[in-house]
Amino acid sequence: MSTPRMGKYGAIAIALQTAVGTAADAPTNTLRTTAFGNPMPEYTYTNDEIADGTIFESGEQLQGVAASQRQITAQATLADLPVLLTAMLGTPGTASGSPLQATLTPRLNDYAALAPGQPLTVWQPHPVRNSLFTDVQISSIVITISSRATATVQVTFNTTRVSMLGSVPVLPAIATAELAKFMNFFVKYATNPVLPTEATITITQPMEAEDAAQGLDSANNLYAVGWSRSGPLSAMVNIRLGAATIPDTMRAAYEAGSDAVLEAGFKVGTKELSVKFPHSRVSTFVPDGGLGRIVVPIDIKATYNAGAPSFEWKLPG
Repeated sequence: MSTPRMGKYGAIAIALQTAVGTAADAPTNTLRTTAFGNPMPEYTYTNDEIADGTIFESGEQLQGVAASQRQITAQATLADLPVLLTAMLGTPGTASGSPLQATLTPRLNDYAALAPGQPLTVWQPHPVRNSLFTDVQISSIVITISSRATATVQVTFNTTRVSMLGSVPVLPAIATAELAKFMNFFVKYATNPVLPTEATITITQPMEAEDAAQGLDSANNLYAVGWSRSGPLSAMVNIRLGAATIPDTMRAAYEAGSDAVLEAGFKVGTKELSVKFPHSRVSTFVPDGGLGRIVVPIDIKATYNAGAPSFEWKLPG
């Protein structure tokens, strides 16, 4: 008997929900997945010590289903990243220009009660258990750009429940064009091009599950009721630069503790997907200390913007 192989069997499809508690009707995007989330619910039990006239004196009691974080990894494309960013951050503005581009500015409040971001429905076929995740919140997106490779995106799905997927729907075709590749990646600091050897873009929104007793709701009393923010929304770009390519403006900004505009993203043909920090701060600048080629990892954080969002995304229309 052959063992099922995830690459042949599995895929992850997603769609934005229009309301909390109402699953999307059908998937809109299928991710080029390289790592999957746990398809099983994670039950919570208590081990209660009791006097029952035996030597065992304990009984395990089911108490609920744990809210959890499940990480998936997929190849980054200009077709799929906008959906993930919209779910986490907000709805893009109207696309304009030629080619069409839209600006996504993070919302300043929650999408709905107990839902910081717009909820997602996630379909995950799996040889162990076909699973359906609803009301999914995204708490982090990490885009990794490795040398001469297609970028990957690691997404943290915050889930309160996972159900058995009765039948796998027809999944949309996987995007085969507009892959976000190393050769399409760019960084500009203080309007000047920068030449990184590797990079990551990290967007993080800390969240905690909101749990509550729901004794009158037998369909939902196993589950937490939703999610709340537990920290500020943040963004950071990490780049690695060879010593010979470090801009003087970046070195000087680190030494002076001054801010500058940062842009980083992908240009594929005429389409662009990029993030902009109106005020960025070089927070880490530590050259290698060995005898080989000097490479400098540099962290650049989005900083305070007088109450306005500290970063924004440019998305293809």
